[in-house]
Amino acid sequence: MEVHGEPAYVRAACEASLKRLDVDCIDLYYVHRIDTRVPIEVTGTWCWDRPYSPLGKGFLSEGPKLVQNLAESDYRKVFPRFQPEHVENNKVVYERISEMAARKGCTPSQLALAWVHHQGDDVSPIPGTTRLNTSRKHWSFMKQRDD
Repeated sequence: MEVHGEPAYVRAACEASLKRLDVDCIDLYYVHRIDTRVPIEVTGTWCWDRPYSPLGKGFLSEGPKLVQNLAESDYRKVFPRFQPEHVENNKVVYERISEMAARKGCTPSQLALAWVHHQGDDVSPIPGTTRLNTSRKHWSFMKQRDD
């Protein structure tokens, strides 16, 4: 059996699973075998259009300085948003989000979480904070704000 880690193959395999299972979505898709010819970061690109990103892969927490501080081994270096040709545009986006957050009295991360939270009763953000205190601040802000 040959292992295929190309994004197009993984997407096709996932879509085939959906069809076989006769369901519209899969809560978790697991790549069972790692293709040693294809970096796992590349294999994972098939799901970049899914609504998942831990606060912009850290960009909403740190802004443009994040890109400058990424270690050579950091997996995020392969993402298009962190490539030199996109950094300036993303800096402008970060500044606009930061301005909106300042007007609301929150951080850019809290603004993003609140926005997701208010997209509907069937939508819930899943913040991946590393500190309990940060998580409490995020949830407190989301519960208080409707605007």
